[in-house]
Amino acid sequence: MLKNYTVIIKNVKIGQQDKIIKYLENETHKNHMNTKIICENEVEIFRESLLDKLHENNKNYIRNKKGGRPPKRVAKSLTFNIPPVYKATEEQSKEISKELILRLLELFKSFNIELDEQDLFMAIHYQDNPHIHLLLPVFNRLGVNIRRFNFPSFTTQLKLIFTESVDKILKTDIAEIPTLTEEEQAHNQTIRELKALKDEYIKALEVDIPAGAKKYINNELITIERSLKADKIELKYLNKLNAGADKITKADNKLTISTKITTL
Repeated sequence: MLKNYTVIIKNVKIGQQDKIIKYLENETHKNHMNTKIICENEVEIFRESLLDKLHENNKNYIRNKKGGRPPKRVAKSLTFNIPPVYKATEEQSKEISKELILRLLELFKSFNIELDEQDLFMAIHYQDNPHIHLLLPVFNRLGVNIRRFNFPSFTTQLKLIFTESVDKILKTDIAEIPTLTEEEQAHNQTIRELKALKDEYIKALEVDIPAGAKKYINNELITIERSLKADKIELKYLNKLNAGADKITKADNKLTISTKITTL
């Protein structure tokens, strides 16, 4: 069942890291049309950190005066594909990436691997099929090869962590994917978006906003409640909600409603 939450792992050879980082950052690349790229780390800090680990490994190789082959890899490239049927928003994709990093650091700690957030590079490619790229060093800070990253069990743990991160943020359940029809999955996605929009509006009412924006919000909350209780959600109500979010933003330019209801 983990195949629905895809994780792709590739090795990054020494000398290829800069090329891959530039590719992950390049919004004008032909593969990144209609893609918004969000980098969650400082690129230069990660690049220097990676080179420091490689330098330490080289020093260990010389110091030990042993034979054997020098290392060919400097990092692992991980791609986490969020199930397209969920239509995760940009903000949700960011939250998933944060949860993913948090869970990974906890996993490293359980392995006694000293790595923190600056040792990783993460880029979100937000598009119709949103996915998260992660570059992971294969050496620790002492330049020692992290052998556990090569174990099949590590790949399984990555998939499990990613699945749990997605389900936690999107309030989804991997067990639903094989059993629900496309129409049922779309309906569940709309329900999640309606609830997320409702939460945004309730939070907005807790701050000082113009009377006009407050009136719009109260009207939208009525429409949301009506849609949540309906057996079939009507498209006209979803279009009305999206238009309402734009009106609220115009009524108070400091207030941005990020949740959009997907209409197909």
